[in-house]
Amino acid sequence: MITLEHAGRRVAPMIVAALLAAACNNRDLTAPLADAVVQAPPTEPPGQSNKTRLSFRGEVDTVNMAAQSVTLTDGSVLQFTADTRIPQGSDVQSLSALSALAASDVIILARGYGEVITEEPLVIAAGQVSFRIEK
Repeated sequence: MITLEHAGRRVAPMIVAALLAAACNNRDLTAPLADAVVQAPPTEPPGQSNKTRLSFRGEVDTVNMAAQSVTLTDGSVLQFTADTRIPQGSDVQSLSALSALAASDVIILARGYGEVITEEPLVIAAGQVSFRIEK
């Protein structure tokens, strides 16, 4: 015959295991699902909302090392910043090397994209620029 005390000893470990399993499951059933949260689109920092991205292409005319800029033959100015990247496949890998080549009679083509700083004269904060030496 099974007594109440004997049954309690057999059931108690199962109850403890069930309570422990429930405590380990930390899922909050009252919290909304992540998929149901509507997120607002990212907003641009102040002063950045009217920036225009522009692709450019042209022949390098002069290099101003002090201003960290390149002037193309059409009068456009490419302003180099800390964010400007020159890809690995470019014939020229630095502004100083470009300055040395521009001083000689070598034709160098610049191509890339950037953000328009001013439209008259056209000044572009270069995001990425690649250079090709014409042979």
